Amino acid sequence: MRKLGIPQLLAWTAILLTSFCLIRLLIQQRRPGSAWGAPYLADAFTEKPPGLIVRGLVFYGRRDRAEILQCYLERNLVDQGGWLDEVIWVLNTTVDSDITYLQQLLASEPRYRLQEVRSDGLGIGFHHAYDGLAPSSLYIKIDDDVVWIGEDTISRLVLAKLNHPEHLIVSANTIDSPLMSKIHLDRGAHRPYLPAVFQNTTDITTTWDYTEYPRWDGPSDYRLTWMDWVDPSVPWLPAADIASTPIVDVEYDPWGNALTDWKLGCQAHLSLLQNIRDDTLSAYYHDAEEFHYTDGKRLSINFIAFLSDDILPHLPFEDDDDELWLTVSLPAKLSKQVVVENRALAAHFSFSYQHHLEKTDALARYKQYAKLHGCEL
Repeated sequence: MRKLGIPQLLAWTAILLTSFCLIRLLIQQRRPGSAWGAPYLADAFTEKPPGLIVRGLVFYGRRDRAEILQCYLERNLVDQGGWLDEVIWVLNTTVDSDITYLQQLLASEPRYRLQEVRSDGLGIGFHHAYDGLAPSSLYIKIDDDVVWIGEDTISRLVLAKLNHPEHLIVSANTIDSPLMSKIHLDRGAHRPYLPAVFQNTTDITTTWDYTEYPRWDGPSDYRLTWMDWVDPSVPWLPAADIASTPIVDVEYDPWGNALTDWKLGCQAHLSLLQNIRDDTLSAYYHDAEEFHYTDGKRLSINFIAFLSDDILPHLPFEDDDDELWLTVSLPAKLSKQVVVENRALAAHFSFSYQHHLEKTDALARYKQYAKLHGCEL
C-alpha cells in the first residue's frame, strides 16, 4: 500500500475534522427544541453580500420585552457570524428604569447606538424616527417586543429585499399578526390550547416545553370563543381539538380580532413554542410561495426590511402613523408591493389592545426558552 506523505495526511485530517464539525453542528440544529432549530437551516449558511451594510432599527420602550430581543440581536451581529452591522435603538420611553437598562445595553456593545427623536416624534406615529436614516442603506425595523427570531430570518429578509426591488417592504412571517394569524390557521400551524379553568394549577411549573404540562381536562362539549371572558392568569394547556379553541375564529383583517383579543395571541404564541419543540416550523410556510402579498391591506410592521433610498425622498409622513404610511399610502403612491417572506419567521408578543397577555405566562415561557439557550436575563 502506498504511504501518504505528511502534506496528504494533514489535508485528510483537515477534511475529516471539518466534516465532523459540520455533522455535529447539523445534529445540534435539528435537535427538537434546540435554540434556533428549523427545517430550513441550510439557508442560514448563505454568505452576506460583500460591502453590504445592514442596520437594525429597534423602537424601544420596555425592558421586560427588549431583554429577550437583545439576546437574538446579539447573536445576529456580524461579529457573531450574523448580518447586522449596527443596531440603532430609538428611544420611546420616559420610564427611568427602562432608560437605565438601555444605557447599560449601549455601554455593553459597540455596535449599538442611541437615536433620540424630537418629543413630537414619539408615540404611535414615531414622527421623525426615520429622519436619521443613512442613504443607500438596508434597514431591519424591529419592535422591542419581538421575543423570538428564526435563525435565518434576517438573512432571508435582506436577500428578499435586494432580489426584489419592486417590493417596497418585505416583512417577516410574524406570529401574532392581524393578517398572518389567519394564514397560519389555514396552513395548519396553530395548535389546540385551552385555559385550565377546570383543573388545579397550583402544582404547574412554567416551562417553554409543552410536553412538561398536563393535558387539558374538562367537559367534552366545552368550547371557548374569542369573545368569552377567561381569567388571563390561568395557564393554558395542550388540548385535543382545535375546533374547541378561540383561534378557529381568527379573522384576516388588520383591525380584526387578531389585533384586539389576547386569547388569540396567547394561543398563537403557545403554538409557536410547540412547533419549535416538535421541529415543525415548516407548518408556517408549507407549500407556500416565497411571498404572501398584502394587496394594499395594512400590515403590522413589527419586523420589516426596507431600503432607506425608497423612504427618504418621501419624508415627512403624509399620514399620522408610520405603519399606515409604509404599508398602504406610500406603496400605493409608488405602485409597489408590501410582501411577507413566508419562511422568515419571528414572534411579536402583543399589541396594546392585547394588554391581558401580560397577565399570562406566555412571556415567561419565552424567557425560559431563551435562558435555556444561553440568554442571560
